[in-house]
Amino acid sequence: MCSSHPENSAAYKAYKTQLLYYTQSSLQLQEVRFRNKTVDRNQKLLLSPMYHFYAGAVAGLMQCVFACPNELVKIKQQTCPTSPGSWATIKQLVRESGVRRGLFQGWWLTCARDVPAFGLYFSSYEIFKSQLNARGWDLSASSFCAGAGAGISSFALLHPFDVLKSNRQMQPFDTPAAQTTTWAIATKGYQEQGARFFLRGITPSVLRAGPVSAVIFLVYEQVMRFMREEGDPGINISIKDKKKQQQNTIMNETAILANSS
Repeated sequence: MCSSHPENSAAYKAYKTQLLYYTQSSLQLQEVRFRNKTVDRNQKLLLSPMYHFYAGAVAGLMQCVFACPNELVKIKQQTCPTSPGSWATIKQLVRESGVRRGLFQGWWLTCARDVPAFGLYFSSYEIFKSQLNARGWDLSASSFCAGAGAGISSFALLHPFDVLKSNRQMQPFDTPAAQTTTWAIATKGYQEQGARFFLRGITPSVLRAGPVSAVIFLVYEQVMRFMREEGDPGINISIKDKKKQQQNTIMNETAILANSS
């Protein structure tokens, strides 16, 4: 037993050196992953596209509160040559029909269009971007093309609801209730124009949605990358705290192993 002590001591020192090496390497790797925001030990990196759909749908619902009266006033002014200014139109609508009926005509059709449209908008962007990134596309190209695809798909698929919503908001306030239902509007439009009624205006809508959405997501991703690389205060503080914690861990491990020897 005594004769083997030097060999055991040497073996232990070699083991300790290797352990410290692997401990430090592991912590440094975790720091790099944390800095690059690619790995989190306690939570999943990527959310399912369904989560993006839910978040987008909720956002779409919330913005309907502003979108519905805004588009109503716009349509009234665009379809009535004698329409007064925007503020005068708003006061007239409220005076004639109250706030709810006056400013939120077409509310349910606005929700039927925007809630799924915004959900599809954000979820399809994430799907398209991840697929392009997996094929080796850089962030600029993938965000630009994915944004264009998200805009085109969401606007094109929900365009029939946009047509119905616009037709409902064009109706005068004294229109009989039976003619204001979605079914009545859709039936009348189909009888007069056929299936093309639901696709009226889809070409300019899609031609606008594609490039606009491409630029939106491209700029968004570039600004986010710039803030991550150039010094978002919250990220920098988190990285410094993480690095300090890792250094303390290494020092504690070194002290424990030194005392054990």
